[in-house]
Amino acid sequence: MQFLDELAGGIILIRPALRSPNYMTGSTGWTINQDGTAEFADLTIRSSDGSNSTVIIANGEIEIRDGSNNLEIEINATGVTTYGNRGGIDYVNRMTESLYEIGEVGQANPGLIGYTSLGGGQYALEIESGGDAGTGSSEINLYSETGVGAGDSEINLLASLIEFHGNVAAIATYAGNAFTTYTPTVTGGGAVTWTTRTGWWQRVGKMIFFNAYLVVNVAGSGALNVAITAPTNIDRTIRQTVFVSGEGLTAGNSGSLALTAFTGGAGATFDRLRNSAGTNITGAALAAGADITVTGWYREA
Repeated sequence: MQFLDELAGGIILIRPALRSPNYMTGSTGWTINQDGTAEFADLTIRSSDGSNSTVIIANGEIEIRDGSNNLEIEINATGVTTYGNRGGIDYVNRMTESLYEIGEVGQANPGLIGYTSLGGGQYALEIESGGDAGTGSSEINLYSETGVGAGDSEINLLASLIEFHGNVAAIATYAGNAFTTYTPTVTGGGAVTWTTRTGWWQRVGKMIFFNAYLVVNVAGSGALNVAITAPTNIDRTIRQTVFVSGEGLTAGNSGSLALTAFTGGAGATFDRLRNSAGTNITGAALAAGADITVTGWYREA
């Protein structure tokens, strides 16, 4: 049967292919084949919904652009990159092999999620917040073995100095934090003087762990209530109490004591020192040679 059109009979392609004059497989030109396959050099595909968005395939890359020609997705040999805007800030997300980077457009050190083989059946999942090293950037490093229950698993929050190695028994928390010394102030002691008045403390979040040690030189006097300062300002939302050991105080006042900070108090002062009967310790109870040891936690303001 003879067709008037040498290329197509109705809607059917008669020829094996429709090709450009310079077509060479895998090299130049283009072809649309009768079997449904096709080959092009570069290609631009426009949307049909009126948004004017496009898909561009060129030079080994795929780009998806919005109606204003802004690049939204880019795919090439190095990975997949997406662009977006949240709260007026332009962000870029890039996935390359086993690494996923997240940050603002132009950010020198973006946040990342990476997965790496350490060899010997060990793998590491690393999460970093970004920023320059040593200037507040935080990291989470998760390491594991292939075997369930393996002992080499660990979690490191490097900026916060929290590390987990294996099971809970091997936790090392705030191991690198330094202790800070301070000199506790005592009020209400009357004529008291001190042979020793020293202390140290360490912060864990908003909690303060501290120790204060005092030894009386010249005995105290008067009926004013004894108060002792902490190293930092105390939260006054509710009352807070820490343990105290007293030795050599006047009769009935040695043994287990307590320092209490009142909600109506202020600053770093524990407002009352009380004996086991709940009686306030006054300056007259501070006998020569007596010692007071304070150890405990409190929430700072």
